[in-house]
Amino acid sequence: MKIAVSDDSRVDRGALRTLLKTCGQDFEIREYDSGAALCGDMGFIRECGIVFLDINMDGADGLETCGISRRSAVMSWF
Repeated sequence: MKIAVSDDSRVDRGALRTLLKTCGQDFEIREYDSGAALCGDMGFIRECGIVFLDINMDGADGLETCGISRRSAVMSWF
């Protein structure tokens, strides 16, 4: 399964990656340091089973990033 993690904290992204690896599944995980970076990789995002968004980031936070993704009809289930 493909998973995207968008968080401006490298520590938090790493902690989530570590937690996901302990599940014993073969996840393909991509990390993004901003909502803008995540939006710039919509080809991958369309294929994700899970997208984690930090709701408290500078610039486009997780809620705004979610709205952008929904408006572009990338993922109507965000």
